[in-house]
Amino acid sequence: MTAPERSDAPWIRAALLAGKPYRFRTKRALFHNALNLTALAGVLAAFGTVLALGRGARPWPYLPLATLAFGWCYFALFVLVVHEASHGMFVLARDRRTRERYNRIFGWLACLPFAIHYARHWEEGHVIHHRIPIEEDDPQRFNRLTGARLARDIALLVFVPGYAFVHRFMTPRARARKQSSAWLFVVFFALWTCVVFLAWRCISPSAGVALVLGLQILAAYNQLKGALEHGGPIAFERSAYLRSRTSLFFGRRWLLPFNQSLHFEHHLNFTVPWYDLPRYRRALLSIVPRELHDEVWNRDIWGQLAGDKGALPDHLRRLAYRRDASP
Repeated sequence: MTAPERSDAPWIRAALLAGKPYRFRTKRALFHNALNLTALAGVLAAFGTVLALGRGARPWPYLPLATLAFGWCYFALFVLVVHEASHGMFVLARDRRTRERYNRIFGWLACLPFAIHYARHWEEGHVIHHRIPIEEDDPQRFNRLTGARLARDIALLVFVPGYAFVHRFMTPRARARKQSSAWLFVVFFALWTCVVFLAWRCISPSAGVALVLGLQILAAYNQLKGALEHGGPIAFERSAYLRSRTSLFFGRRWLLPFNQSLHFEHHLNFTVPWYDLPRYRRALLSIVPRELHDEVWNRDIWGQLAGDKGALPDHLRRLAYRRDASP
């Protein structure tokens, strides 16, 4: 794959500049922090509610429903805390050094239960992902399967207990990602042994099992998210800014919380917080050439997941890269 292009057409430069009014540096720290911490409290409250409902509940339907709910909570935690912290904008502070320190603390706390090395895979790795998306040196380039391979992986993750462990730690692709380290494995197993034991004894066996099976749903979520964002030939576009798609479908705000589906916007300007991505998208509607709207703001969700949604057609690619075109 050739290195992604950064000297782009006028409309792309205009699209980048359109994000300036929404950058986290323009936000009032008090409002921003209150919003994000309240959202985090909501995710933790949802987690605690599902856990508490396990007391005295029948295994059916509690176990499958709680498994899905815990998986959603884990995913929401990553989107809100880890992802925003990796861009230095989960919490804001008056000076850069303090802001970075606070975000690093939140990022590590959210990553530890999942044996993920925050500094290596997110604080450094996610910045690399934005600079050279899907390149050989991008540590977050792997989860972009589509079609039958995606369906197989999601089915195994959802229906085969323990497969998430194999998928996460034991495959050659997983080892290449270098997400973890030995001491994190120790923390991971010690923490989950204690959590599951306490949930089993104090809540119910079903609650303990659902907590672990929720990790499978988290892994399936990650595969689904990657396929929607970078799956298929779109990942090989010449421009780094055109290697991702936004996915627009009914229920996306719940299925992919905190505007995770607005990925084209995020790769254009990753300093825009999650809550302002919809406003940024609306500003882009008059900047992105109308002929490209269906490509960057994708509504053919099944086509994207199946791998049938191809790269930009030749006539649209010529339009997208025209350097003499006005935005």
